[in-house]
Amino acid sequence: MKKNYSLIIIQLLLSLGAFAQVVVYPSVNDSNVLGASCADLHYVNPIVIGHQNNVSVAYYISMSNAQNEINALPRFYQPISNPQTIYARVDSNVDSNFAIEECTLISEEVGGGPPPGITPCYFDVCDMDGNGSEEVYLNNLQCKYSGYGFPTGTFCASSDDDIETTFYLSRSDAENETNPINEVYTISSSQTFYRKIKNTTTNEFLIDDLLNVNLVSCSTDTDADGIPDLAEDANKNSLYIDDDTDKDGLKNYEDDDDDNDGILTINEDANNNGNPADDDTNVNGVPDYLEAESTLSTRKAIVLDFSLYPNPVKNGFNIESKHGINSICIYTVSGRVVEKSNYEKPELLISVSSKNLSKGTYFIKIISEYGTAYKRLVKE
Repeated sequence: MKKNYSLIIIQLLLSLGAFAQVVVYPSVNDSNVLGASCADLHYVNPIVIGHQNNVSVAYYISMSNAQNEINALPRFYQPISNPQTIYARVDSNVDSNFAIEECTLISEEVGGGPPPGITPCYFDVCDMDGNGSEEVYLNNLQCKYSGYGFPTGTFCASSDDDIETTFYLSRSDAENETNPINEVYTISSSQTFYRKIKNTTTNEFLIDDLLNVNLVSCSTDTDADGIPDLAEDANKNSLYIDDDTDKDGLKNYEDDDDDNDGILTINEDANNNGNPADDDTNVNGVPDYLEAESTLSTRKAIVLDFSLYPNPVKNGFNIESKHGINSICIYTVSGRVVEKSNYEKPELLISVSSKNLSKGTYFIKIISEYGTAYKRLVKE
């Protein structure tokens, strides 16, 4: 009996660029249905990129290849071992910043019997401004393919240049390749979209009709930050439960300071219209409440100067700053938060115990009203 395999990609939080401007977010890829010949690496792109605009993502077989940007893996990739470690690299499209994160590709063997059914995917999009319309990012909607055995061997053997993805409003348009729509589409009511993935060399294709998007009103605001839960969708995949911009363990809809810059989301409202979602003071396409760096653009330019001593440490250390400290956060080199403290009023000098820290290297994030700074800490 022929064995089937379903493939999942587990993005492990081992970021090498955790404190760079560009980050790589963890995710799980379960896009492959039974009988698939390979994995679709692009399925997790919206999650890997997260809230970031003007970035691109590529996958590599080794850390060296990722660092040197050589031999990027194709979109449809056949694993060479089980499990297999690969690397995701996210690059800024406007400067030289990038981040790399280790990924594990696992092929899970599945026994015989009929495959599970594939059901349509339904997404709710929040009408943020109440004007009766909202933009939908179709490439970011994660939905399994409506066709067992896809990607096929032909697709898996193709280069990315051979693959074309187009969206339509009807199956007949998709079949005839007429009236294609933009991948960023404005809806004013419920809409079903048809996704056609085509190999332009062999003309083999798959048409999906699983993408159903509903425009709904905004209501619940769990964290009372001025952004309704449904609108806390930084990666634009119409799912608010997978967004954690500052990687502090709280999803954005639970977090009243989404970018961990020391300023509550509800107060990052530069135009004072009661809606933090439309404020972008540095005009880079990312709202201020999702970007800690934007805080500096609205304040007097002051270099955040502080001292940390002793370093290396054994039992404890001090942090001193003439600008006042609002909060500190201690990270491992892999980006995991091990300790976080917030202060009711800015402190010029704080003492921190390191008894609970294991020996090794850490990063200290210090936040004041004038900005954010980082310092490396060594525990002996």
